[in-house]
Amino acid sequence: MSQSMTMTSIEVLWETLLSADERGGARRVDDTHPCDLYGALSEDGRPGLLLFSDVALPSLQLSPR
Repeated sequence: MSQSMTMTSIEVLWETLLSADERGGARRVDDTHPCDLYGALSEDGRPGLLLFSDVALPSLQLSPR
């Protein structure tokens, strides 16, 4: 479902996914970068970013409204 490519603008990557009708799919932003960052489209066509990492993220402390 994912396909690699060299670094490009995220807008071009999202447009490529949309024109290829790859909703629910993802493509890597940059094969040479140490981070596994992907541009993605949700099933309903909304753009997004996916980051895969072995490092745990800190907990978010949300303040009450």
